[in-house]
Amino acid sequence: AIAKVDATDSKELASKYNVKTFPTFVWFEEGRDYEFNGENTAGSIEEWVVSMTGPAVLRASAPVDPPTGARPTVVLYAHDLLPGFEQAAKESRKKAVWMFVSTPGSNDAAKLVLSHPREEEIVLRGPDCGRKEKVLELFKENVVPMFGPLDDDTWDIYMEAGTRHKKGLIWSLFADEDEDGVEAVQAKHRPMMLEVAKRVRGKYYVTYTDTELHKDTLENVVGTAKFPAIAVQTSSGHKWKYIYEGPLTVSRITAFVQDVESGIVSPRLRSESERAGDTRSRAPVTRAVSTTLERIAFTPNK
Repeated sequence: AIAKVDATDSKELASKYNVKTFPTFVWFEEGRDYEFNGENTAGSIEEWVVSMTGPAVLRASAPVDPPTGARPTVVLYAHDLLPGFEQAAKESRKKAVWMFVSTPGSNDAAKLVLSHPREEEIVLRGPDCGRKEKVLELFKENVVPMFGPLDDDTWDIYMEAGTRHKKGLIWSLFADEDEDGVEAVQAKHRPMMLEVAKRVRGKYYVTYTDTELHKDTLENVVGTAKFPAIAVQTSSGHKWKYIYEGPLTVSRITAFVQDVESGIVSPRLRSESERAGDTRSRAPVTRAVSTTLERIAFTPNK
């Protein structure tokens, strides 16, 4: 059934389901609501409806191919499709590809495998594979890869995960000097950035971005259009970014992150560039930019 609600008239209902923009599409199933977060086009809405009406868990046969898209693959190997696993899949069906492979033996020997492209598998074994809360706990901790793409498709996922788990964000901004494309660029730097991700695990998500496609956005949002660079946000969504433009090695990048956490590094604030001749004595107005504000406007006692 499809229902339409005038949210400007039914304000209490709109508030209950956190409706802030129009149109908003919400799917209701088994007492739960799932909001559509794709593009407001007929194709995207149709694709979403089809995905919500189909099974949350796809049946497959071993071996399951590794994931190739942005979403992880979560596979349950057990004698039966466990209800807790299926319920977890229904609640997060848009964030991963959920699959079931029937195997001989007891369900107590079940195995759950969560995979991201080009990364080590994360495995859960035993009865916890059938416990919804355990499956969702593992999934939410690993919903994004150790080193993954930050783009229009994954932005909301990183923001939600960072807010939920109180983690920051590290942007890897590499220049595509050979014009081979972002996937070739990230593959070149993946070993280094995976090691960085291991060292900051639990505190930060480590990402890469297509600097050619998003150059203007990066200049506005991050505050730099000079690549290569590393940008650090101590919490997802925080306006302050700390920019490192020095030699790119594991030790240099992790040392920079530690300096950010220690307060040694100042954030890069978006503003105009400093000009020759900007001084405190110029009248009637003294011009200050992000790199000179503290020196020009601050005094020892205020």
